[in-house]
Amino acid sequence: MMGTQATEDDAPEHRGRAIAAATCLFLLAALLRVVYVWSVADDPSVRYPALDSAVYHERAVEIVGGQWLPERAAYQAPLYPYFLATLYALFGAGSKAVLVAQALLDAATVLLVAGLGRRMFGGACGVAAGAIAALYEPFFFFDALLLKVPLSVFLVTLALLLLVRADLSGRARPWFAGGFALGLACLTRGNYLLFVPVAGLFALLGGRSFALRPTGAYAAGVLAVVLPVASINYVASGDFVLVTSQGGQNFYAGNHRANDTGVYLPPPFVRTNPVYEESDFAAEAERRTGRALTPSEASRLGFRE
Repeated sequence: MMGTQATEDDAPEHRGRAIAAATCLFLLAALLRVVYVWSVADDPSVRYPALDSAVYHERAVEIVGGQWLPERAAYQAPLYPYFLATLYALFGAGSKAVLVAQALLDAATVLLVAGLGRRMFGGACGVAAGAIAALYEPFFFFDALLLKVPLSVFLVTLALLLLVRADLSGRARPWFAGGFALGLACLTRGNYLLFVPVAGLFALLGGRSFALRPTGAYAAGVLAVVLPVASINYVASGDFVLVTSQGGQNFYAGNHRANDTGVYLPPPFVRTNPVYEESDFAAEAERRTGRALTPSEASRLGFRE
């Protein structure tokens, strides 16, 4: 049914209406987001980055200054500082244009949401989904902050759309693009790695029995992104860290005994500042085990504890 619907919506008589609807959605989303970020850009909470935003800002400044490679394995998601550094190189750190660029990226996400709905359930669903995304206020909020959310949501939505298109195409090559986009998304949120084998299963089955070529193309796309990052982490630390080394720490923060809500609640031995989070966890891990741990060992301890 999904394949039939996509074929009907791709017919020539529907393309003009689809393009017009997409244009209207993008212009609406872009206008709302740009007006919002411009209106709050001078607010102190936006103008002066704090906590995670400050960490990303400082790393982006280092990258612009020529320090391309990290000095240790990535603790936080590694892709966003490079995205931010690109915007700094174009517009300058502290420029409102940086926030406008994030707002426009978020407006492009609206088109991806609409495209995903259209591919799966038809044109009317695509327009409805795009309209909801265009008006969804939490997207506006994150567009005005130096946080990975706009980039992360864009990449994971792009990955989902490409994977759906690959599944409908019945060919191997589109699966590489879907895997590549999902790999990039994993560099913005490490927990997207949990989706990698799920999508791989769809590539393997795909309505046919054991489609090995699509699966290989998909795996190659993911690995083309993730393996270079893992290699950089190994060179920087001598430790195998696939994407980031904070998975266990995040899991511990959300599930330790003092946390009865599941939201982020730092344990007592961690200062509520991302600058110190990694070192505080490492110090506690050393205290509990009696020896210094590598980043990956500290993460595994967080999961076990």
